Amino acid sequence: MIQFNDLSLENDLKAALELLGDEGLGGERSSGAGRFEPSWHELHELPEIWKNVINFSQGDCYSLMSLYWDDPIISLTNSSYELQERGGWIASPFSGRQLRRKSVKMFTEGSTFIEIPRGKLADVTPRDASGNRLSDHCIYRSGISLSIPIKTS
Repeated sequence: MIQFNDLSLENDLKAALELLGDEGLGGERSSGAGRFEPSWHELHELPEIWKNVINFSQGDCYSLMSLYWDDPIISLTNSSYELQERGGWIASPFSGRQLRRKSVKMFTEGSTFIEIPRGKLADVTPRDASGNRLSDHCIYRSGISLSIPIKTS
């Protein structure tokens, strides 16, 4: 459900997905988890049922299709949500070090809000007690949301 105006962007996305498929997504990638093979289809007109989902204009709330994090958060008035703590480890093939990422509480998929949840990248860079970075670079977790309008009443 992506529309490209530039063929080079489409090629870049395909290359990125090929790499992600080889490397794997999520945790335990070193054990082979998360690998996948992208299946490429010719570009087609979006089916009518998906057009109705994307162009739905009678919604009074927004439902998350992805995890969401923001600072400051949007209004939680008349919202329905669940929080999930996300953490984990980072490993550097260059230094051989493994470090625990900072944990972050995120809104889960299916949470609903009256405002459009936009989200941000959460800085989960491991730090020492003085606030100094323990890794050579910053580490981020995506809290940028994907949401769709829904009708609740």
